[in-house]
Amino acid sequence: MNICLLPVLLLSTVTAAAAGLTPDDFARGFPLQVPAGGAMYSLEIPAELYRTVRHHSLADVGVFNAAGEPLPHSIQPAGTVEAEGERREVPFFPLSAENLHRGGNLAIRVARSPGGDILEVQSTATEEDDSPAGYLLDISRFANALNARNTPNVPNAPNPLRALEFKWQNDGEGAITTLHIESSDDLLHWQTLVSRGVLAELRFRGQLIRQNTIALPRVKARYLRIGWPTASAGPRFLAVHGLFRAGADSGLHWLPPLPAEGGESGGKSGGKMEIFYTLAHRISPAAMRVSFPEENSFASLALYSRQDEGQQWQKRCEKPFYHLRVDELIAEDTLCTFAPAADTLWRLVVREDGAAFGQGRWPALAFGYQPRELTFVGRGSPPFLLAFGSGKPLAELQQYSTDVAAVVGRDVMYGKGDSVEPVDSALFRRAEVGVAVELGGDKALLPPAPPPPWRTWLLWLVLVAGVVALAAMARSLFREMAVQRKE
Repeated sequence: MNICLLPVLLLSTVTAAAAGLTPDDFARGFPLQVPAGGAMYSLEIPAELYRTVRHHSLADVGVFNAAGEPLPHSIQPAGTVEAEGERREVPFFPLSAENLHRGGNLAIRVARSPGGDILEVQSTATEEDDSPAGYLLDISRFANALNARNTPNVPNAPNPLRALEFKWQNDGEGAITTLHIESSDDLLHWQTLVSRGVLAELRFRGQLIRQNTIALPRVKARYLRIGWPTASAGPRFLAVHGLFRAGADSGLHWLPPLPAEGGESGGKSGGKMEIFYTLAHRISPAAMRVSFPEENSFASLALYSRQDEGQQWQKRCEKPFYHLRVDELIAEDTLCTFAPAADTLWRLVVREDGAAFGQGRWPALAFGYQPRELTFVGRGSPPFLLAFGSGKPLAELQQYSTDVAAVVGRDVMYGKGDSVEPVDSALFRRAEVGVAVELGGDKALLPPAPPPPWRTWLLWLVLVAGVVALAAMARSLFREMAVQRKE
């Protein structure tokens, strides 16, 4: 009887409820400092986190409150909007209808100054006119200065101007107006750049809607001309600012240069040398910079990557790279961009070598990546903790990951008075990241040991118990038969 109950008792002892995640399930963490009164918090994920986590998806990242309770969170790209670069004032000049539509007596005088070219426009329209028929904008100085810095190796590069921001005289009633923008290099031949743009400023019961920027396509031009539809009167501009594109790698974060692990001459790729790198950070690089071992170096290189040894190499870019110095002047092209690649193994193939790469004189690679942002619900009491790096199963790690950032539409705008801001600004606050602390340590990065084969053990136990029970029954039956024979 007792033997038969043993399997049931054993089954009851091995059945337990699954425990939730705790901070000790993660290797390390960052204490988070948050402003009081917030409902949701967001932060840019630190670079150190990418080196510790085990998954490119950042599944092994969690947020905990002071009571050690896991909080709902989501991870998304930090800022996908193109970086603004710089904001500069643009010289503008009013034009009369005669100047704008029939050429008129538009007189131009260009005077050379230490700061660049100064364009003076003599026109029948003046700054005092309430509603000029249009405006002439001089963007020539920006094309030369900014392109020289951002794209020094691209001759005749497009003007880096990406948008125009306008400020105009307001009578307090608000208005909506449409405009068109043309471009030219010589003030004689014009091409339509923006066929229809809208400027607006509307006020109602203390609410404000303002549209004061016009996006521009990439263009090779020195001058812009703004006009209004026929029979329409445009606003009187008080200021015009240009929003400029930054460099090709704008918006990316960069890891420190990664030294080569080794190299070999020849190889199956047909190059003079192959140089290998291992990227420990769980990022998806979208750009690479070559750091030559010395100045005045040139090499034609091809960059390849793959996730592991079992995959084929994928080409990411191929071009000449160089870093040359003449006195105090530096000419270099060490950057290449490509589609984001979540790979660990990287390889440089040297097609033509002018850098004299030899043993121990390999270039280092710096990788640029799009940073990511974490948003979490501030439930419970602070301080909050950002924990990362865990060997727990994905199903267990992902149970607290949700699309928190989509709860409120970030593109919805509202305003009062002269201020316009996102409607969710009252909900989302920025969290400050503290110094990293040890939690579960490196042992938390190890996958959990496989669970004991309780089912197999239980089946064997039932089988043994059955055999024992049969033996007991046989023994009892044998005794009864022996007693009957004696009688």
